[in-house]
Amino acid sequence: MKQIISLGRIFIGIAYLIYGYLHFSQIAVDANMVPSGIGPKTFWVIFIGICWWAVALSFFTNILTRLSGFLASVLLILVLFFVVLPDFESVSSWISIASIFAVMGGSLLVAMQGNMWPIKKNSKTK
Repeated sequence: MKQIISLGRIFIGIAYLIYGYLHFSQIAVDANMVPSGIGPKTFWVIFIGICWWAVALSFFTNILTRLSGFLASVLLILVLFFVVLPDFESVSSWISIASIFAVMGGSLLVAMQGNMWPIKKNSKTK
């Protein structure tokens, strides 16, 4: 069962790695989605891209997964309410909502099963 949980953690980490890449590859497009009034739009696109990569790194290494899984879920809720729902127009919006809930659920499962700090194994046994 631990191998399945680890595999799921890696798959969700890959999703966050892709999210981060997409933020950096489409900065101008994503900047148009950022609500006005919260500061420089390009800053927020780059900052969120870095956040997604930090979550991916956390999930790959299994370090701080509880914290990063919870914070990623909070960030996904913010994306849902401030980016997806205000621009709700078509079927693609429903797909975005479903994707956000799926990744959020996976992140919370990883957070629930993950470690806060790496487990240190004693090399000396008595």
